[in-house]
Amino acid sequence: AAAAAAAEQEAAAAAAAAAAASGGGGDTVYITNTGKKYHRDGCSSLSKSKIPKTRSEAEAMGLEPCKNCRP
Repeated sequence: AAAAAAAEQEAAAAAAAAAAASGGGGDTVYITNTGKKYHRDGCSSLSKSKIPKTRSEAEAMGLEPCKNCRP
């Protein structure tokens, strides 16, 4: 299960990098599998999962910025 999650995160990272390179819009933020906020890289809230998204994608999903890392 951990390997599958890691592979999924790698695929998501590759997709986010491709979107950013093609002008997909927005800087990269990170979300978790279960959270309701988006984060900066290195936020302590990302200890269990870290899925890259653009800020616009995260906001479109109804997520709010983390109050600790303030992305």
